[in-house]
Amino acid sequence: MIELLKLLIVLVCLKFIHIFSFYSNGLALFLLLLVCCLVKLNPIKLIFKLQYFLLSIFIIYPLSIPGEIIINVMNLNFTLEGFISGSEQCIRLLNFFLVAKLYLISTSSYSVINSLMYFVYPLKFFSFNVLRLHKIMLLTFTYFDNFSKKSFNFREPIISLKKLLENKTQIKIRYTKFSVNPMGYFFIFLYIGSLILL
Repeated sequence: MIELLKLLIVLVCLKFIHIFSFYSNGLALFLLLLVCCLVKLNPIKLIFKLQYFLLSIFIIYPLSIPGEIIINVMNLNFTLEGFISGSEQCIRLLNFFLVAKLYLISTSSYSVINSLMYFVYPLKFFSFNVLRLHKIMLLTFTYFDNFSKKSFNFREPIISLKKLLENKTQIKIRYTKFSVNPMGYFFIFLYIGSLILL
C-alpha cells in the first residue's frame, strides 16, 4: 500500500512539473538537486547519461519555433523563442527524470510492478489476463536488473548471455501472486479526481 501511495505522489509531482512555468521548473530543479545531494544520489551521472538527448532537444526547438532570429548560420535560423522553449523543455525533462530516479532508488522493482498492477487490474473484468501481464512485467524487470549489472558485456552479447544463462542463481525468480487491497482503489480514485480538477 505504501508503494502505491509513493507512485501516486510521483504521478502528482510529474503532473505539477508539466503544469509549472519556466521559473517554477527551475526552482523545482534546484530543489530536486538538493534532495539528490541529501540522499547521496549523484545527479551529474544522470545528466551525463542524458546529455545527447537534452542537447538534441535544446537544438531542435530553436530551429523549429518561429520568432526573432538571433543566430543565422548557413541558412539555419536559431530563434530566441526557440531557445527559451528548448531550455524550458530540457529543465522539465530533467525534473521528470530526477523524480523518477528518486522514486526508483527508494522502491524495489517488485513494489513498482505491484503498484502499476492497480491501474491494470480493472482490465480483468474485460477478460484481460492480468496475472499473465504481472508475470511478464516481473520477468522483464528481473532481466533488466540482470542486464544492467557490470558483468554483462554489450560488445560481446552472445558470450555474456551464455554466461548469464549458465549461472543458475541469477535466473531464479521469486514469484508471489498479486493480491488487490481495496483501499488502493480509494487512493487511485482520489488521484483521478485531482487530475480532473486540475
